Amino acid sequence: MQFNGYVALLMTTGLISGALAFYILRQRPAPGNVELALLLAAVGEWALALTPEAMATTVWPKFVWSAVAYVGTTTAPVFLFLYAVRRAQLDHWLTPRRTLGLFAIPLITTALAASNEWHHLIWSQITLTTSWAGVSAVYGRGPWFWVNVAYGYLLVFSGLLTLLWAALRLPHLYSLQTRILFAASLVPIVGNAVYISNPHAVAGVDPTPAALMCTGLLLTLGIQRYRLLELVPLARAALFADLQDGVLFLDARRQVLDLNPAAQRLLELTPGAIGQPAESALAAWPPLVALLAAGAEAHAEVQAQDGEPRDLDLRLSHLHDAQGQAAGWLVVVRDVTGLHRAEAERLKMERRLLRAQKAESLGVLAGGIAHDFNNLLTSISGNLELAMPHLAPASPALANLEEATRAARRAAALTAQMLAYSGKGNFALRSVDLSGLVAAMMPLLRASIARSIALTFHPAHELPAIMADLGQVEQVVMNLTSNAVEAIGDAAGAISLATSARVCEEAELQQSYLDEKPAAGRFVCLEVSDTGCGMDEETRQRLFEPFFSTKFAGRGLGMAAVLGIVRGHRGAITVESAAGRGTTVRVLFSMPSEPAVAPPAPAPAPAVEAPRPHIASDPATILIVDDEEMVRTLCRRMVERLGYRALTAAGGHEAVAVLREHPEVACAIVDLTMPKMDGLATLAELRRAVPGFPVILSSGYEQGQIGERLQGRGVAAFIHKPYGLEGLREALEKVLNPCSS
Repeated sequence: MQFNGYVALLMTTGLISGALAFYILRQRPAPGNVELALLLAAVGEWALALTPEAMATTVWPKFVWSAVAYVGTTTAPVFLFLYAVRRAQLDHWLTPRRTLGLFAIPLITTALAASNEWHHLIWSQITLTTSWAGVSAVYGRGPWFWVNVAYGYLLVFSGLLTLLWAALRLPHLYSLQTRILFAASLVPIVGNAVYISNPHAVAGVDPTPAALMCTGLLLTLGIQRYRLLELVPLARAALFADLQDGVLFLDARRQVLDLNPAAQRLLELTPGAIGQPAESALAAWPPLVALLAAGAEAHAEVQAQDGEPRDLDLRLSHLHDAQGQAAGWLVVVRDVTGLHRAEAERLKMERRLLRAQKAESLGVLAGGIAHDFNNLLTSISGNLELAMPHLAPASPALANLEEATRAARRAAALTAQMLAYSGKGNFALRSVDLSGLVAAMMPLLRASIARSIALTFHPAHELPAIMADLGQVEQVVMNLTSNAVEAIGDAAGAISLATSARVCEEAELQQSYLDEKPAAGRFVCLEVSDTGCGMDEETRQRLFEPFFSTKFAGRGLGMAAVLGIVRGHRGAITVESAAGRGTTVRVLFSMPSEPAVAPPAPAPAPAVEAPRPHIASDPATILIVDDEEMVRTLCRRMVERLGYRALTAAGGHEAVAVLREHPEVACAIVDLTMPKMDGLATLAELRRAVPGFPVILSSGYEQGQIGERLQGRGVAAFIHKPYGLEGLREALEKVLNPCSS
């Protein structure tokens, strides 16, 4: 037995390799760690088996221990190749069959080495020589020896090329780690290549163990200095290049281990941030640094102000090893700018829908109230009209009745505005020159405002005509101007009216306060601007609500009527205003190429049957059908004042019974809205009882509002509530004396 420096070197190499293998296996699992540990274990077995071979001074012990060393010699290239594949994240290539196949030649070689005395396929002969390392063995190489060498070098160089490829495509820190592994693997290969190519040049002493000593030192450096076994492989395997969320991995000391391209883009980082402390790499993001410093899992949102503002969602989570110990941080960054915009748009659409539903509900309510008001006004104004002729011209009560009559007319005008808001007012379409209409109204407008307010008009020349209701458009101009005057108040100010022809895109039309948006195209625009107090957002949202007003004495129906008129003309209306900066209202009417559409007026009833000649009676008998007793009573008195006889019925069934009992009835005045049997159903039953029987329909709704319902029903005439003696006379004469009318 001999002991020298070469023996000590082999023993030290084996121990270091074994210790490193044990250390790596105790670390948290990561792709490639097991293969690396097995590689070092194979190297350790190789070195430790060569230790007694170097100590022996005769052939047989050297042969035995050389055969034992072949366990590590033949498997080390396989483990190196497997580690390189794992490191390069090519695990999909390592199927179980392929992995087992890699060990076929090493197993055959080890068996042949153990039985070399029988076939000499590994060593043809073994001779002893003396050198600086003492008694050494020189092995003659058999044919299978070169097969094993070729196979081993094929695996080694394939693994080295794989590591080199991985080093070129990985970020800086990972590339450095892979280069260390590359160098650690290359050093013993060089030493082994020298020994195999010319064993006499090294006096028969294999320098591979000394090279393996360098490998152990390099691996120790990589583990201690560059965190060779930390989360890097796990991190790279978990990330995808096309992941939209930014992902960063930090170690327990809050140093950046990895980040994907999305994190680089969202946080404006470069691959050079890997390996830096988070405090310096993320210095531009103080909120994120503060969350990391707090040391707890957290969730927060921050806004980036570089260029276009971006909202980023940050989530910090702990990473733990197999033993449950804190191993680092996972930071996920998501750009939620689009989500926030979508949420804002959803809320905007939701508010718009609620506003549309509210407007529709208020429209239905306004129309219903207007109908009921007209019933009341019919009784009030009609009784006033009947009472006034009975008073002497000098009677003090006459002035009171006249004032009450004027109040009733104003109330009727209010109900007309309520019907206009519902978009169901009476429309009579005609060609209207908007500039000429406003110009004609200017003297009246100037006379109705204070001298402290400057009123100007900027007409567009050769403005295309629009199809509109002249009276309704005049009401729009009056109401918008009146609203501007109220916004200015007692202070000095200015109101500007302007007309123009313009092309409106969909984006502008979407700002309309009407739920029904017209299609993009050409429009005639009426613009009213003032220098008044302006409106805040809440006031703008409620501007067109019926009965909403910022004025103590305001009724809140003017702007509601404007909205309804524009709705009836299938137009659009937009408002620009801010508190203290005045208001601009734009009303858009379709041009003739896109004519406005109004609710159709009832077409004259086709003469299906000639009116029934009533039994001669002078005066004629009129049947009054209405569910409101006060309206029936009033209408009966008015009919009698006009010189006719009157019969009454509270509903449709009673009316049919009265007609059958009194065949002398000349015609009937029937209320449209009644319970159980409405006016149209009553009309049908009356005509079924007496074919061709003439019926005058009466309603608090405008004729334009119910025109579609009246078409083809054989209605002889229509009278709108509240009506007076003259209106009732005209309707009766139209039916009873069609030739004279």
